[in-house]
Amino acid sequence: MPLLAQNYEIEDLQLLFKQKQYEQLLAHVTDIPPTKRTSSWNTLVQETVSKQFDTLLQDNNTKKIFAFLHKYLNLTPQLRENKLFMQKRATFGLQYYSQCFSYNDTQCHNEFLNFVRLDPNPNYAFKVAKQVRLRMSDSKAIYYFALASDAFTDAKCKDTDLLTSVEKALTMKPQSSEATLAQKIAFGTCHKSLKAAIKNAIRSNKNGMINSCAQAIKHQSVTGIALSKCKRHLSP
Repeated sequence: MPLLAQNYEIEDLQLLFKQKQYEQLLAHVTDIPPTKRTSSWNTLVQETVSKQFDTLLQDNNTKKIFAFLHKYLNLTPQLRENKLFMQKRATFGLQYYSQCFSYNDTQCHNEFLNFVRLDPNPNYAFKVAKQVRLRMSDSKAIYYFALASDAFTDAKCKDTDLLTSVEKALTMKPQSSEATLAQKIAFGTCHKSLKAAIKNAIRSNKNGMINSCAQAIKHQSVTGIALSKCKRHLSP
């Protein structure tokens, strides 16, 4: 008759950690039932995941890394508050997905966007947005700037990459995702700093007028030629 699988206790896991047997430890973390997953268990899992993540990064097996991140971010969502771990994850993500930048791959961009969404640090999204703007696409960068929008400061609102991205996205097809996100940013927290981007979009093409004129007049964002264009565009 086969032996029943042994369930580890928290003391067993702690001993494995001291012995640096991280892979074996992680194989048994769920032996501890949810009702007994105390703060000590959570801390132990986070520290072990971080240690094992270092090993996987050294091995450079991206398939294993993504499976690992998916599994343990779901098992211990508190990892997202672990600044050191998330910083390592952020660095890995930017290095891996930089391949998207060279050939503007849509699937890769979508995967990267989901990767960035899981990071609670808006500064990371802003950093990525600037890289995407410089190396891939002005308009696609707006997706990442939007993820950082809740933490916009005066300095970030005046960032030239943000201005360029908003301007380009405002000239995209009306009701497109890019245009919609650009409208929220252009007429939201950063409105005062983005008036030039709004004016340039209106001057640029019909899409710019459709996406901007109504709100631009409402917010008194435009003057001169841009204002005249808007009035003509909006007149019955």
